[in-house]
Amino acid sequence: MFGEPLPNEYLCKISSDEGKCDLLVVIGTSLSVGPVNQIPNTIPRSTPRLLLNIEKVCTDVEQNMNLNAPLFFFDHPDNKTDVFLGGPVDEGVRIFAEKCGWLEDLRALERAANAKC
Repeated sequence: MFGEPLPNEYLCKISSDEGKCDLLVVIGTSLSVGPVNQIPNTIPRSTPRLLLNIEKVCTDVEQNMNLNAPLFFFDHPDNKTDVFLGGPVDEGVRIFAEKCGWLEDLRALERAANAKC
């Protein structure tokens, strides 16, 4: 939970996974709290990054340098890797799942989660 230290397993897994990342999906965050906010900085800059969020975050170079936060280049003319899908997160996840052909899988997960309530 917020403010609690991350388990040791986090450091092991993030180190081994960063080189295997084909796509980073960042969902519903300000990316202002470390160390998780550093994940976008650990993957190769050529890796596509998708932000599903109400608003764009981490686009101000000076502010991000002070926070040591990642930087997204959504509106930069040379941007080829950063994509922003704005709006409610649950809607963004559904759009993403549909574009990937995973909408039925997502619906099945939602039904299973609702059945447990």
